[in-house]
Amino acid sequence: MIRLNIIVEGDAEERFVNEVLSPHFGGFGITTSASKVVTSGRRGNAAAQGGGRRYGHWKDDLILQREICSRKMGALAEENM
Repeated sequence: MIRLNIIVEGDAEERFVNEVLSPHFGGFGITTSASKVVTSGRRGNAAAQGGGRRYGHWKDDLILQREICSRKMGALAEENM
């Protein structure tokens, strides 16, 4: 199974992944998911998403996503043992 996690900037890119790329890659057995980059801005109690203009926002989020994916892959490997 191939899983493709795509980091996107905002709502439009997330919709594109979900409505266009996911069905396309699904035909090849590839599962996709879209995650919006978290910016430093805040909206109420939630971290603002989208509009990432600074590399630092992207870098921090990419590192976090890599850690999450590594944990998921480790859990999947344990399940298959």
